[in-house]
Amino acid sequence: MLPEEIAHFKTEIAQRTTNLKTLSGEFLQKKHMAFLQNDIESSGRFYFVAPDKIKWAYANPYRYSVIFKNGKIFIDNEGEKNTIDIGKNKLLDKLNKLIVNSINGKMLESNDFKIMYHQNADYFIANLLPTDPVVLKLFKEIVLTFDKTDYKIHRVKLVEPSDDYTQIYFTKLKTNAPIEDSVFRL
Repeated sequence: MLPEEIAHFKTEIAQRTTNLKTLSGEFLQKKHMAFLQNDIESSGRFYFVAPDKIKWAYANPYRYSVIFKNGKIFIDNEGEKNTIDIGKNKLLDKLNKLIVNSINGKMLESNDFKIMYHQNADYFIANLLPTDPVVLKLFKEIVLTFDKTDYKIHRVKLVEPSDDYTQIYFTKLKTNAPIEDSVFRL
């Protein structure tokens, strides 16, 4: 993308996320691992409430929920519940911030990445190459794909140091629709 196109894209993302209070929708997650013939697919719903509450509720092929809130991760694996203190783990803290910042668009302003911008007929694409050593332990590249019509996130691709990757596709996105507090309870 040309510098003026990048500036326009970043301005649009910033404007659209400045007043972002909630975001919810469905997701399809595809995990590609080199040693497997087929990708592992899972799907469900996600919820975000500003500034940093997130829930991933997997429905298929199994029931599994992960909630990020109040500096903790709450996990419900088909009834088996666990809590992890994010503050005690730098890797989990970075992961939480990456997730929040990819939703609210602040990742495009981060100094923790070298960012290259591209576009095709339908999407704006930001390739983020981590410069932070903690993030590099998790991912060697993060690719954010935004729909050109509404600037909403369409896909996140997380490439691991091993070149295995996870792609998350977002659909049926609802912005600033009410989300009950009960969604964030296990």
